[in-house]
Amino acid sequence: MVRELPQIVNKINTAIPLPSLPQLLFKLIEVCRDNSRSVEDIVRIALLDPAIATKLMRLAKSWMPGVTGIRSIEKVISLLGPVNMRKLALVALATPITNNAMRHSAVKLNRFWHHCVQCAVLARKLAERQGNLSPGDAYLAGLMHDIGQLLLWTNFKKEYDPLFQDRATDPAPVDKENNRIGTNHCEAGWRLAREADLRPMVADAILYHHRPVAEIIHAMPHVRVVYAANIIYYRQQDPYTLAEVLQSIGLQQTPEQIGSLLAEANRTVESVYRFLGLRPEVFSDSQFSETTEGFLPIYDFLREFRELSMVHIAAGEIDAHSDRESTQKELCLTLQILFDILPVCFFYYNPIRNVLTAKSTAGCSADNLIDGIEMPVKPGASLAAAAVIKNEFIDSFGYLSGELLSIADEQLLRLLGTEGMVCIPLENRGKQVGIIVGGIDESQFPVLSEQIALLRQFADKAATALEDKSSAHKNSQRVSTASVMDRDAVRRVIHEVNNPLGIIKNYLNILGPKVRDIGQGQEEIELIREEIDRIPGIIQQLTASERPAGAAAEIVDINNILYDLSKLLKKSVLEPSKISLHFAPDPQLPSFPGNRGNLVQVFTNLLKNSIEAMPDGGNIFIHTAYRQNNTGNGRGNILIEIRDDGPGIPDPIRQHLFTPGSSSKGPENFGLGLSICKEIIHRYNGEIQCQSREDKGTSFQIALPCNTNADRTETEKSI
Repeated sequence: MVRELPQIVNKINTAIPLPSLPQLLFKLIEVCRDNSRSVEDIVRIALLDPAIATKLMRLAKSWMPGVTGIRSIEKVISLLGPVNMRKLALVALATPITNNAMRHSAVKLNRFWHHCVQCAVLARKLAERQGNLSPGDAYLAGLMHDIGQLLLWTNFKKEYDPLFQDRATDPAPVDKENNRIGTNHCEAGWRLAREADLRPMVADAILYHHRPVAEIIHAMPHVRVVYAANIIYYRQQDPYTLAEVLQSIGLQQTPEQIGSLLAEANRTVESVYRFLGLRPEVFSDSQFSETTEGFLPIYDFLREFRELSMVHIAAGEIDAHSDRESTQKELCLTLQILFDILPVCFFYYNPIRNVLTAKSTAGCSADNLIDGIEMPVKPGASLAAAAVIKNEFIDSFGYLSGELLSIADEQLLRLLGTEGMVCIPLENRGKQVGIIVGGIDESQFPVLSEQIALLRQFADKAATALEDKSSAHKNSQRVSTASVMDRDAVRRVIHEVNNPLGIIKNYLNILGPKVRDIGQGQEEIELIREEIDRIPGIIQQLTASERPAGAAAEIVDINNILYDLSKLLKKSVLEPSKISLHFAPDPQLPSFPGNRGNLVQVFTNLLKNSIEAMPDGGNIFIHTAYRQNNTGNGRGNILIEIRDDGPGIPDPIRQHLFTPGSSSKGPENFGLGLSICKEIIHRYNGEIQCQSREDKGTSFQIALPCNTNADRTETEKSI
């Protein structure tokens, strides 16, 4: 039966960031910024620091399961690239562990780092001489063999600090660790190694490297090689005793061979120092001073550097040319590098239907099955909904909010596969973009709670990036009618159309006084005149591939626009077609800063489609409403629905409804109307969507973001 580890081992918080050698991190940043340096140079630096290696193996476990050891570090560095590796180094430099605790423990940590690198080199060279195990595995086991010391030191600083200090004179403090803490660095390191998905043999070398010689004799090669490397480091002045110990555990080395081994290892480590720009004598045991003098300036600098660097990291760099999927993946990487949050799910807010829709991302989502799942944004529906409604961070442990978990939350947690989750709301310029749901364990929360300000900065950047990608996607789909029609031909059309329009307007001017005398029709004539005036402007737009977003902006009353249109169409089209129009306006609908002509164009197209879909008569329903964002910033969405009870739209047409050229009305129709509607609505940062079922009718829904701090209209008219 395998011996069980003490319960306290499972209570150690492995989420606490582990300190790295600052000089090495500076070198990593330098190499990542140098375009002439290769990935191999970055890998070489990463394999010199136990904390960085651990971080990278954890990333690899999430992004490329099944790839372990040095190969996982190489592959994850290739995945991250220099930009994200520089970000990782900046995070390590900016962590409070590095800035504060290390400032008073510089000597201990430099000694610790020197010991780990020396043992890693010795283990690799022993493996090369023995020929019965991978030198790469041996190196990694040697580098990581004392990682448990950092873990105990960060978890039990007060209790462990004296033992960490005694490391130079007491190479095997296991008994003292057990007595003082209840566990030791071998057991703590083994747990961390298994969490980082190290091979079992490598993890076992960490667990057993301080066992008695009598037990080591029968262990497998990884354990014996790391045990040997550790004792060679501490007993290198006595090669004859070392030779006897090594021979007793099955590693046949003469005193002369041990001397040669040490000489080779020392030359290798000295080359490492030269590569990093460090002085070897500062890091050798014989030169270590018990004062931190000479180290204080760098730690004072790090303390000042922390806030500036974290702001820079949170701002990040998002490729302006990347699509939304690539942007989500980049944000996933940043979330894990900065906050150890993974897996991640993105939910986008649909203001029309008031729901959140999940969008998975390859490599960082818990389960692709989550893709397309919808969650209603209602109080009590889910933590995700609460985060949107309150525009606040919410966690499932109850630390940030007292929200209770719903069934939907429990299902989402099972999909994430973590103990809990944190919901990060995304809002850009007052518009709700959605949320990010990240999986975390409860042990991570104390660290995360100290990073809330940074997390807010990240959320602001993420919201802007995702909204920009959404807008870019919309822009790429806009109709450029001038690409379908020759521009010169369009100009000729404009010129020719103006002639008959001018004649019609002249006749309206003549007709106006006549109808005024009989007291009827004057209002209808004015509506006709307004519609005629719109025609040249609509055609003029065809000569421009991109209209200015704010052209001819004014404060408009959407209820009034719909009322006027309804009145215009009632006698001329609706009544002859036996169509009844039912208008239910929200009397408290806010005013909207837009272009009246553009909005008339949208509503006319939608109403015309409904009318043409019901040649035998039917009903059209128009409904307006306002939905506040519940964020207390006076922002919300104006909702407009135009619905009919016609035959509905066939599935093949509905799938491409807003694409230019898509129409069910025959060859005489260009199929541009709905694509133009979509273009205009997107120009206002709004949304338009269609729901239709054959024989059940069609509904077009529009959401226009607005600010209710503007004056509300008091329109309440009936047709």
